[in-house]
Amino acid sequence: MSPRFVKECEAAWSELFTYPTIRKEIAKLWAEGYFDSWGAFQKLDKMEHDFDEGYKQAMQTYYWTTFKLTDEVFSLIPVGGRVLDVGTGDGSRVRELRKKGFDALGTEINKAWIDGDVIIFGDAEALPFKDDSFDLVMCIDTLEHLKNPLVAVSELLRVSRGRVVVQVTPIDDRTYYEDPTHRVSWGMERWKRELIELCEIEKSLPGCGFVLKRKGTEAFIS
Repeated sequence: MSPRFVKECEAAWSELFTYPTIRKEIAKLWAEGYFDSWGAFQKLDKMEHDFDEGYKQAMQTYYWTTFKLTDEVFSLIPVGGRVLDVGTGDGSRVRELRKKGFDALGTEINKAWIDGDVIIFGDAEALPFKDDSFDLVMCIDTLEHLKNPLVAVSELLRVSRGRVVVQVTPIDDRTYYEDPTHRVSWGMERWKRELIELCEIEKSLPGCGFVLKRKGTEAFIS
């Protein structure tokens, strides 16, 4: 086989394996012994996928994050400070922050989660807030789902008068392919390079997280 053919096949299978439904079907076909013919591929061609709002909510319900609101994160927020959680999902982090006495709010584009109190509608690439509106802005396991993640990072920095906490799922993480709505196929080193172009990485957090701040500024923490 030519190197070009091998490369094209690897790219095709990498794309196929981003779909949990396909992986499940392949495992079943393998068990049934279909891989001694073209039958497996003919069956795969007939599968359909629906990426509507219902599917998206199901994926968010299934998806879990390793990110925790630790004392290290709380220390980044002034007493009673304002916090924004962009791409908040079900709003569990916002509720936890409120219990700690912070003025917290979450934004979501998935209308199934919006309740008008804890969670409002908000596009990460065009946040509906003025500059310097929050003491801390968080964006957890969201950037890798966006068409323009760096535009979103710029928005996070714009609306924060303090620090920004982000966590991503890089392509080199074993859980990346568990969610077919992931769109940004960057490894951790690529994420670091891209972020450094926009802002300062003040520190790394356990897992795949970062504390960010605007270049040449000192974020205020009381």
